[in-house]
Amino acid sequence: MASSIPINKVKPHVRWGLFSDQGLGRRGRRLRLAAADNRGAFLLETVIATMVFAMVGVAVLSGLSTTYNLGAKVEVQSTAENVARNQLEYVFSELYQDHPAAYLNYPDVPAGYTVITTTSDIAPPDPTKIERVNVTVSHNGATIVSVDTIRFNDP
Repeated sequence: MASSIPINKVKPHVRWGLFSDQGLGRRGRRLRLAAADNRGAFLLETVIATMVFAMVGVAVLSGLSTTYNLGAKVEVQSTAENVARNQLEYVFSELYQDHPAAYLNYPDVPAGYTVITTTSDIAPPDPTKIERVNVTVSHNGATIVSVDTIRFNDP
């Protein structure tokens, strides 16, 4: 014999669980109604998740940008130090020249870099002819490295 009560109208006699009315009274009913009324919650969750992902993305891109800029700066600094070292070796490989004669520049200077070599006497009346050699390396007009050393005439 078939029941004439529709299935969706049947209510269980005992409801247990978080939102049951058993033992909670009015608070349980309010909690159940608040949980059932979740209109707009999905939109709010989506907006919050999008904002979190956007903040993380900005942080990652900022880190990558900083790394790229520092890498370029380190490359320029390293090349300038190498050029200055090569220029000093080139000066010391040539014969001693009396001041104010200038030493020639190292021939293999990379494009965009400028080398200026200056000399000055430390003790002009000294017969050993001690001079200070300064090598300044610039990149695109900005001074990157300036190195000083002492050279003397070793007869």
